[in-house]
Amino acid sequence: MIRVAGTGTITWTPSATSQFASVFNTDPAQGGLELSLTITSGVMIGDQMIPLAWFTPNLDCPLTGLKYLALGGVGTFE
Repeated sequence: MIRVAGTGTITWTPSATSQFASVFNTDPAQGGLELSLTITSGVMIGDQMIPLAWFTPNLDCPLTGLKYLALGGVGTFE
């Protein structure tokens, strides 16, 4: 199980940026599966990314445990 939260900056053009907060969570004890990104300031403040994502663990995960988790997907902002 993993929960990663962070912040960052998106540069839309050389003069326009947005700051964001993000969460990636697979731990049911901390709210369950979540992948989110919310714009906290700058261009598009208040918008959220709506992800369409898929996760691919190592093929032997049921036998050996999670070694890696590949994430793929696309997102739109609302």
